[in-house]
Amino acid sequence: MRYFDGTRALHEQRTAPVRRSSPPSDLCYRLAKEIGTRLWRLMQDQTHYLIVARADVNYYVQFMPTDSGQLHSEAVSNDFLVYEGEDHRISTKQELQLLDFGWSPSPVNFTQLWEPPIPYCEVGIVAARTLIEVYGTTVAHTIDLKFGEIQC
Repeated sequence: MRYFDGTRALHEQRTAPVRRSSPPSDLCYRLAKEIGTRLWRLMQDQTHYLIVARADVNYYVQFMPTDSGQLHSEAVSNDFLVYEGEDHRISTKQELQLLDFGWSPSPVNFTQLWEPPIPYCEVGIVAARTLIEVYGTTVAHTIDLKFGEIQC
């Protein structure tokens, strides 16, 4: 495994998976369902991308199909939070949560590559939990879902 920006230390610090103290919220279920539905549509024509983001700060997860039918997904890292201020930077604890949710460090963002057949419900749950449990999204935040066409 390749490590970037000190993530080897993150892997070494991780001792146990992140555990939720309570079941997923209604927001998590509703968001996961919406993401899963949109991802199914995204994979049908292979010409679009999906970005799910908080409107108030640059916390996002994004998805794009690959030419071989896989689903490439990314969760924002500190590289794209430089202008958000120190209060919005991702902490080491949050980075460990991302790793526990299956995200892998890469040179820019955290990534996951989903193989066909794409488990849309599972992808939706991982994305929703990332936005809620890692990035602190609540019902008070506006969540934007941008479904756009890939420009070649």
